[in-house]
Amino acid sequence: MQGLLILGGGQLSRFLAEAALKFVGRERLESITILAENESCSVVRALDSSASGSIDPRVSVILGDPRKQESLQKAATALAGKSHLTTVVFENEWIAPQTLESIFFPDRFAFAPSLEAIGTLQRKDRQKLLLQSLGVPTSPFMMWNPDAQTLESWVTAGFTRHSDGLVLKWGSEGYDGKGTWISDANASTSSNLESALIFASHAQAQGVPLFAESKIPFVHELSILGVRSAGGQIEFYPLSISEQIGGICVDNYGPATEFNIPRETEIAAQEIWRKIADELDYIGVMAVELFYTESPPGLKNSSRLWQLWVNEIAPRVHNTGHHTLDSFRISQFEAHLRASLGYILPELTPRSPFFGMRNVIGDSPYSLESEPLYHDYQKSPARAGRKMGHLNFVASSRESLVEQMEKFSWLKKLAKK
Repeated sequence: MQGLLILGGGQLSRFLAEAALKFVGRERLESITILAENESCSVVRALDSSASGSIDPRVSVILGDPRKQESLQKAATALAGKSHLTTVVFENEWIAPQTLESIFFPDRFAFAPSLEAIGTLQRKDRQKLLLQSLGVPTSPFMMWNPDAQTLESWVTAGFTRHSDGLVLKWGSEGYDGKGTWISDANASTSSNLESALIFASHAQAQGVPLFAESKIPFVHELSILGVRSAGGQIEFYPLSISEQIGGICVDNYGPATEFNIPRETEIAAQEIWRKIADELDYIGVMAVELFYTESPPGLKNSSRLWQLWVNEIAPRVHNTGHHTLDSFRISQFEAHLRASLGYILPELTPRSPFFGMRNVIGDSPYSLESEPLYHDYQKSPARAGRKMGHLNFVASSRESLVEQMEKFSWLKKLAKK
């Protein structure tokens, strides 16, 4: 027998916990424990639990911030009396691997993905170095070394080196547009420099690592989502297209190959994913977000007219895989747990040939409760920029999918507020 510990209390933990429940009693899973920040967390609300534990006896909830050592120690102590091995999975990648390693001993706990993989992928600057070492296309970049360069001279050099467009990013913890600065093509050079220095100075004050990269003039943002078992078996969900507003994913739909993305692009994306996962001996679901560009007429490559550039890597279940809750027989959450717990990883079979997902961001003026494929995160309070839920779509044709998503175009307007 074995146990499962989920670190985090948001919507990703909620869907992981719901997927895990089907394994209790059917597989070797004996217990599910969740370390959640507080009682108002999405996972706690969804499971209708309290600090003393869920109404479902198969789930225990421990309250505490997973990023704090004392909370992790509380979880480890609570599980210390278990006779079985406990597999630990993550809602996000921000917990320090060194802290986890010092608390959860390897003879009693296993991590999926491994702490080595998390240590590499939890920082975007390390992702860039990994991609460079693997020969995977990514935008040209330069790291800031505070011991070798002043912040102002580094930012100025960034504008010189990346003259077609500059992007500054936090090396760690940025998400949903947070921790990213992009130069404004319509602003003056002095205005851009001032804005970039303010952004970089805030990062410096917080001790956050920084790097600069070239702005890629992409046509589409794509996502390839796959899962890898401990034995090296890999299965993929279809390549999908995502649309962002203010750095936050608003729409995700596919298969991309049915929306004018060449099939060879999907194959190339899968090979990139495979190269990264194999290098890290990765276990579980991972999302690789990519920029899709087309060659200008005067620079056409003789072999192909498109290029993929890896933007970022998410070592966990991901927003661009939420559609799988309704569009596939095995969701990304179940697939992640199957790989993490060492269960059989079947072929990922679609329920519907076309799929879509639209995030509900901010305070919706209309109720979506009557929509059968609406997933409410049960968060409070609603505020601008906060993901409150998502609405999935399944269709038998491209035209039907577009028509369905068009009925909820007001949700995209809501995201812009």
